[in-house]
Amino acid sequence: VLVADQLVYCLSLENGESAWENPLSLSQIGRVVGRGVRNGNRYYLPMTNQEIIAIDIDKGTIVDRMQVQ
Repeated sequence: VLVADQLVYCLSLENGESAWENPLSLSQIGRVVGRGVRNGNRYYLPMTNQEIIAIDIDKGTIVDRMQVQ
């Protein structure tokens, strides 16, 4: 998983090609702030809007959003 300011990419370890059809855009949510953490097939990213988003690594979709204080 590669994280840019407002895009998330996933590359295959086998061949280096994109594992998702398209990068995941986060422009409607905010900007990434801090480091992400992987747990199983989920990747958690902290966002500037005080949320942590959970991304399904297999599908390249946001599966949960959690408000933090």
